[in-house]
Amino acid sequence: MKRIPAIALLLAVVVAAVVHPARGQDSSRSPTKTAIFAGGCFWCIQPAFDKAAGVIKTVVGYSGGTEPNPTYERVSSEKTGYRESIEITYDPIKISYDQSCSGKFDKPIATEILSAMKFYPAEAYHQKYYQQNPGHFEAFEKGSGRVSFEKKTWAVDR
Repeated sequence: MKRIPAIALLLAVVVAAVVHPARGQDSSRSPTKTAIFAGGCFWCIQPAFDKAAGVIKTVVGYSGGTEPNPTYERVSSEKTGYRESIEITYDPIKISYDQSCSGKFDKPIATEILSAMKFYPAEAYHQKYYQQNPGHFEAFEKGSGRVSFEKKTWAVDR
């Protein structure tokens, strides 16, 4: 296990990360890269990446398991090995992988770095959930303790 700092953009502890060229593109020709992060609830990590300069696209989904075509119901059972994840496509000139792994915390966080595995996009109702259902998302964020954590850790003013 390699030690890297917390992913400040995730606003959560990251449990898995992989980086590879954007899907279907040759890395020598592509100005973009793709990374997959798992940091708990994918609803909560998508807004942070959507706001980050240099992030071109985000898709929430599932990664880390082996059964084909996972669904939210199956992944939620915690029997599939999948993690709720986010696939980000980013411009490495505007934001580097190292910048997305900034040292906000006093102590290093041990993060498991896995080989790239197939990423399955989540169902449409999960994509940009914070935009589709802002009232429910806000209540979910507050109820989970995320809002107070952000204020304490990043001095985020909401």
